[in-house]
Amino acid sequence: MLKSPFLFILILISGAVAAQQLHTPSEIAQLLEKSSIPYAFDTSTFQPVKEVFPILEDRYNSVPLSEGIYLQPTDIIVTDKTARKYQKKANNFLAKKNYLKAIPLYLDLLELHPEHTELKMALARLYTLAHDCPQAMHWYKQVITVLPKDISAHVEMAQLCMQCQEGELAIEYITRAHLFNRNDSRLVAMMSDVYLQQGLSYHNWKLQPLYSITTMVDKTVRIQAAPGPWQAYASCKALWQYEPNYRQNMRHMSQSPVGLIEEKECLLNALISYTQLESGQAAFPELALLGRVLTERVVDDYIFYEITSRRQPELLRELSEEQLQKMIRYIRDYRVEPTEERQP
Repeated sequence: MLKSPFLFILILISGAVAAQQLHTPSEIAQLLEKSSIPYAFDTSTFQPVKEVFPILEDRYNSVPLSEGIYLQPTDIIVTDKTARKYQKKANNFLAKKNYLKAIPLYLDLLELHPEHTELKMALARLYTLAHDCPQAMHWYKQVITVLPKDISAHVEMAQLCMQCQEGELAIEYITRAHLFNRNDSRLVAMMSDVYLQQGLSYHNWKLQPLYSITTMVDKTVRIQAAPGPWQAYASCKALWQYEPNYRQNMRHMSQSPVGLIEEKECLLNALISYTQLESGQAAFPELALLGRVLTERVVDDYIFYEITSRRQPELLRELSEEQLQKMIRYIRDYRVEPTEERQP
């Protein structure tokens, strides 16, 4: 039943998967044709409803760091008399943009209230405004140690690194910020800009198959998609969604979660159809990359970043440091390439 080398590659990658249980587009078509459920294809022009992906709520402020914007007035709450005295003096210096005189007062405040992460963040911003890169980095790292998923700290650290000519560090921190709120277009734009300034281009396409599957009044399952890769993908999805016992039978083919098996099979169908196109392959960069990640055995990372994390962005915040680094490497290796200016 192995009618495509890509199918063999997928089996190698996905582990203990029985070859005879994975289906190619021609086999999917045969299963649909023989089914007791009527399936009908509609390849007419239609506008599929694009999936809306969630953006996590966050206290992140999208306004770029500029002089005084975060520090006038300070929103740090202190209650004891001595602390309020230091804070009042510090605010007077901030109003005059005299950051070097405000810094010692914030250090005094932090000594009185070492639990205040906001004070550490304020010190990081003050040192940034005072153009003291080492100290600013020190205090951002202090914040990130306490709040390792804080987007504001990562964004501002990336901006600081750019100012201090630390491009690789800037890439690290802005990529983390992006991963902590995967679908936030503002963070994607910031990340793209940081990469671009380092002579790198982030490919900002989205893996979003264009199709629709609906049930008609007469129980016919209508599959709407343009002929080609997404029709093959949709046909596979229809089988998983409607065919009796298909999901149950397929779940036993591997120790992988059944949702992962489904996605691999349907993506494979799209990929095989893509390779058979006589023209128009340039319209499917996501499938071009899929072929590459299959051969390089990182298809699970592809599915997690391109599909799973877009639907469940909160999962990225639950990753261990090792897993997070793996995602950063995936972006660097597969979503980014040198610009023409940086080409050797």
